[in-house]
Amino acid sequence: MQMSAHHHSPIPKVHMAMHQLLRPTTKRFIETCALILMGIGILLQSVPAEPLPGQIVADADGPGFLRRHLGRPVFICGPGDPEGFLYRGSLRDDGTREGDQLKLIRRLLEHGGNCLYIQAVRSHGGDGTNDHNPFVNHDPSLGVNLAVLEQWESWFTLLDNHGILIYLFFYDDSSDPWKSGDDVSELEAEFIRTMVQKFQHHRNLIWVVAEESEEALSPVRAEKLATLIRAEDKHQHLIGNHHHSGTQFKSYRPDTAFDHFSMQLNVAPEEVYMETRAALEAAGKHYQLIYAENTETPPSTDAWRHHAWAVAMAGASPMMLGMDVASTPDDALRQCRILSDFFEDTDFQQMQPALRSPNSNTPYVLTNPSKSFIAWSENVEDSMQLTELVGGNYELTWLDCQTGRRVERDEIVSEETFEFSKPASIGSECALYGQRVTRPVGKAGTAVVFPDKEWESRTPAELGLDKEKLMAFQRLAGGRGCIVKDGYLVSSWGDIARRGDLASASKPVYAHFLFRALEMGKLESADDLVSHYRPCITDLNPNLQFKDRTLTFRHLAFQTANLGYSESPGNAFDYNDHTMGLYWDVIVNDVLETPWSQAPALFERELAKPLQLQDGISFPMEGRTRGRPSMSPRDFARFGWLYLNGGRWKRQQIIAERHAELATRDPLPLSIPRTNGMETERCATRSIGGGGNQADHSGGYSWLWWLNEQARDGQLWWMGAPGDMYGALGHCGQRGIAILPTQRMVVSWNDGNQLHCDRMLVHCGGSSRYSISDATC
Repeated sequence: MQMSAHHHSPIPKVHMAMHQLLRPTTKRFIETCALILMGIGILLQSVPAEPLPGQIVADADGPGFLRRHLGRPVFICGPGDPEGFLYRGSLRDDGTREGDQLKLIRRLLEHGGNCLYIQAVRSHGGDGTNDHNPFVNHDPSLGVNLAVLEQWESWFTLLDNHGILIYLFFYDDSSDPWKSGDDVSELEAEFIRTMVQKFQHHRNLIWVVAEESEEALSPVRAEKLATLIRAEDKHQHLIGNHHHSGTQFKSYRPDTAFDHFSMQLNVAPEEVYMETRAALEAAGKHYQLIYAENTETPPSTDAWRHHAWAVAMAGASPMMLGMDVASTPDDALRQCRILSDFFEDTDFQQMQPALRSPNSNTPYVLTNPSKSFIAWSENVEDSMQLTELVGGNYELTWLDCQTGRRVERDEIVSEETFEFSKPASIGSECALYGQRVTRPVGKAGTAVVFPDKEWESRTPAELGLDKEKLMAFQRLAGGRGCIVKDGYLVSSWGDIARRGDLASASKPVYAHFLFRALEMGKLESADDLVSHYRPCITDLNPNLQFKDRTLTFRHLAFQTANLGYSESPGNAFDYNDHTMGLYWDVIVNDVLETPWSQAPALFERELAKPLQLQDGISFPMEGRTRGRPSMSPRDFARFGWLYLNGGRWKRQQIIAERHAELATRDPLPLSIPRTNGMETERCATRSIGGGGNQADHSGGYSWLWWLNEQARDGQLWWMGAPGDMYGALGHCGQRGIAILPTQRMVVSWNDGNQLHCDRMLVHCGGSSRYSISDATC
């Protein structure tokens, strides 16, 4: 019962109509088909243009930033080159290219950078040669070469599936194949329409009319081209233009189709911050902008990083001119990933730059007054001093901008000048994210119900649920399980008291113990090196520059360790049960200093006793699966109820609230690819179950939890379920828990059907509705 994006289409009616159409005479059949096609055409024209799920759109909270339609904010940082990407390599007879485009895309995916600056026409006055265009025989009068567009489509699909922004210019500077003055000729209009129709289905796409537009296009013609794009684009992609250096968007007027400014600003590095702020003030809420080019930024890793952070702290997203991917150092690409990942883990889109003197030595600050802030400085010795914050308890995350290391701290501040001590393991060029904690004690106040030795029961009707739908879900799930709503057991099926192997559904328990190790001071940071506990990692893969030496606990907790595969830690996703065996042994035996023979006492202290487990927790203490927990469905529901309530159980904070929330809202970006599967050396490890490279993360993997995030197709992974749902899942969802925070529900089951890999955890298709609650369909 595979889910589809087309469940709501009236398929039975279409089948009936087709059956009726097969009976009439040929003439009547043709006439009827013509009428149907005409009606479909009218219907399509009447459907308003709407962004695709997951499509990049302007963020309403800030003109400098972007977000995914129906999804999360996006921070762009990456190459402002190569402009000639589409034309790299030798020309084939059919007009396509034998080049390194796939290699460049894979470098982005492996190392970082989530955008690519691309130009369609670079001939006829542009910076390219006379064959740098997509026309038949490179002659604009012969129309577009569809074989060329098909090749572009293959590259764009790979970029789009991995969340990489396709920053697509129609024309290079001075390029004008048409020479039509203020007019758009029919040949040019057909070229524009063909391009838009071919590529508008991509979600990670921004149209830009021309680079340095005024060199070849009159303002009137540029505006007409934008209008033509807008009329043809069924998904309301952003449409921008690019000008000579300056902070003013010359093409913008309130009644034009332009809503994006591709800004070129050629200023000295020390002027970047203030000039970006001026550009954003000019933009207001009228149009979105990206700082796309700065010729004065030296092409070096350090200079690109400083430029990117200055732009970010002014409130915009940066692209780096000269960062051509092919010759760009791995570290420069990686530092773009560090910046974008850090920003996307904050509420940056709700912040504004704080007042700052251009020559000040104080940190650059973005702030959401009384709630949160981001501060950045190129040189912090011992502490970072800030002003104009509101006193209170702050949760802090320090970032080393060069290495990506993060360290968490909690501090209470009450003075007018706030001084935050920098951890010694964080370098002098660093950033600090602070959130003022204003949550009341007890996440949901005194109304939260927790079980004692047993769950209290309520009927579905008492809690406003549909009994028939719950029964339908039970039939879909199979096995045995239970549903908790508002702290009450509302439904169950099978033997919910019998302990069963959790398989990979136990992995969030591993993350739980990592967070506890941080809270107990056993680790300073999730970015602590694993080699400190497993020295064998140090000597692996000398032919790959000893890549595994950088392996951290964060990599283990996101399955991006790549231990035994060719990619460096953090550069690809490898769902690997051998790595999980190493992780579990290191956390329990080394970090928490507990041999497996004494582990039952650790589990009793950390989980069984505080959660008052009815049926207890057990696991093998020897052999391949040692430490892999078994729990009953009704007890595993308690683990889910703990996380739904922010790590609190009754009056006790079992795990810090920041960790309980972080665990289930920090998904890997789509730009992280699945491992290529090329095997390399690894330390001798034991598997907790299967092998390596078992699955893709699909944009929804966070600290070993599965989230209901927008997958590579732009849809939520469980399309009928609430967006805030998350789960712990094993054997493709045959056992696990699903947590629905908005509905205050936990569903726990074992020995069931594959509810995860088949995307069936919630099914709302056709005439069948299997639903955990009324709100899910």
